[in-house]
Amino acid sequence: MRHQIYELWPATHLVALDARRGHVFVAAWADDAVRMLDATTAIVRRVVALGQGPGPGGMALDARTGRLFVTNYVAGTVRVLDTASGRLLRTVHVGGSPRRLAADERTGRVFLVRNDERGHALLVLDARDGAVRRRLRLDRTPGPAYVAVDARAGRAVVVSTLAGTVTTLDTRRLVVVRSSAVGGAPRAVAVDDRTGRVFVAQSGAAGVAMLDSHTGALVRVVRVGAGPFALAADRRAGRIVVASWGQPVDPRTWYWSPDAVGGPTAGSVSLVDARTGDVVRQVATGPIPLAVAVDERRGRAVVTNAGGTAAAPDPWAWVPSWLFATPGVFAMWCRPSCPSGTLGMLHES
Repeated sequence: MRHQIYELWPATHLVALDARRGHVFVAAWADDAVRMLDATTAIVRRVVALGQGPGPGGMALDARTGRLFVTNYVAGTVRVLDTASGRLLRTVHVGGSPRRLAADERTGRVFLVRNDERGHALLVLDARDGAVRRRLRLDRTPGPAYVAVDARAGRAVVVSTLAGTVTTLDTRRLVVVRSSAVGGAPRAVAVDDRTGRVFVAQSGAAGVAMLDSHTGALVRVVRVGAGPFALAADRRAGRIVVASWGQPVDPRTWYWSPDAVGGPTAGSVSLVDARTGDVVRQVATGPIPLAVAVDERRGRAVVTNAGGTAAAPDPWAWVPSWLFATPGVFAMWCRPSCPSGTLGMLHES
């Protein structure tokens, strides 16, 4: 197996993948641009200057409408881009500090969490043009918050890092269904609507809280390593991809890349069974993985990090193949249905 390493830029903390059009979009905290990459080669096809200074806080993609939504928490805006060309289409002023978003492709809506001096609010945007359709005040707590959508159940799930809470909303009526404490400084949330499970990354702990999406009850806490920071669901494979800042906690489940010997060792990615919560496999990544996106059709994932080099081939027939780069990591993994050597950055020697 031959590896190709692609250097991007420091602290690339946002990533979105449009599998239909073959594009990956990335952005960084300190940057004022979105970069559109070829999903196969990782070649930068376009750099889109946003023109509002540093501060990208969230990114979500709606493949049906072909729209990418990027927030700027300093300027209080949402930028709408065309995912086929990368062209900037519109700027929507939403005020406050807009951060994370989640797209509901079934209903053509995008859910945005915004915080200001009065706390958090949930905004509903039109997935075609980003226009604000509805608003709902959530709480009076400060700090970042994250959102995911359960399209089948018609629910949105919002986690608040400082409050340590999980709030479930009815997306049709836009009312709060329940709110409960989960603790552990939740940093990200993902939903698998096929298994009826909600996964919350507890960045202040070493685990991912798995909740029942219907009742909100805690099912179990999955130990993945210190500082889980980003999540993504692959519903077709029944897996949750977890990026953590710390090393794996169970040496029986992880593979150490020979390419990482002598280099930075912190950071790992875990595959979690979305039905049982069991850790299937863990891979060392190098320091500070920041974001992850999944291509369910091809069985691929893209992971970015802030630095370090680690590369691992696929030592198991069905376990992910990874490629990591420094200072911004670009990675992909493959299920059995995806033949070896066809991932663009992984090739047979």
